[in-house]
Parts: sequence; structure tokens; C-alpha cells
Amino acid sequence: MGVSRKHTFEHHKLSAASKITMIVWPTLSLWVGLAHTFGDPARTATPSFAYARSLMDVKFWGIFFLVVAVIEIAAWLTGNIQFMRFGLVCGMTFCSVWALGFAISIFTTEDASLNGPAVWGAIAALQLASLESLKKDMRE
Repeated sequence: MGVSRKHTFEHHKLSAASKITMIVWPTLSLWVGLAHTFGDPARTATPSFAYARSLMDVKFWGIFFLVVAVIEIAAWLTGNIQFMRFGLVCGMTFCSVWALGFAISIFTTEDASLNGPAVWGAIAALQLASLESLKKDMRE
């Protein structure tokens, strides 16, 4: 069963923002996922990761990022806008949770970075903007 042409990238004239972010978000998810899944645990043994570590090993957080990357890459490769939108919602939700975890660490540990919640919150907001851009592209 193929994807209906009306839901593919080819059918719609995508904005420059949509074209760029369809590569940026999977790349970010893949990079962070690989770094946390296979990276040196000493890199995340900081106060900023305290809350995330209290819930589960950072490697599992990395696996979540990799799952989001797979969804987004599959959407990009198939050209399926609906699937890309799903990937953006997954990424945006996960980045929001990640930002919340960094924010909680600020209040529960000493010396946690103040940048984590801002950076991951901004990434989640930018993914929402990408989602809205794709919605607009689909209407045109």
C-alpha cells in the first residue's frame, strides 16, 4: 500500500523553512541519540542530568532520541508529510520532557546548568514552528 500522492512532499510546494528543518530535526535527534546511547557516561555525570538519571540510565534516553530520529528519517525518505508531522510531534514532546528534566535538576541539585531548559525548550518550540509550517504548506 503506497502513500497517497496528496500527502507527499512532491505534491506540495514546501517552504524553504520546511525543506531545511526536515533535515535538521532528524540530524539533531540522531546526533543526540548516538551521543547518549554510545557516549562516555562521564559526559552526562553532571548535575544537569541528575533528574534524567534518576528516572533511567541516560543510554535509554538516547534510545528514545534514536527512535524519534528513525521516525523522522523514514518520513524524509518516503516523502510522507503526515509521517513527518508525527515525527515532529514526537520530537517536540520528547524535547519538552527533556527540558523539564533539566529544569527540575536546577531546583533539585546544586550547580545544574541554567541553559539546559532554555535550549531544549527552544528546540521544542522550533519543532512546533516546523509543524505549523508543514501544516501551512499542506493547505497551499
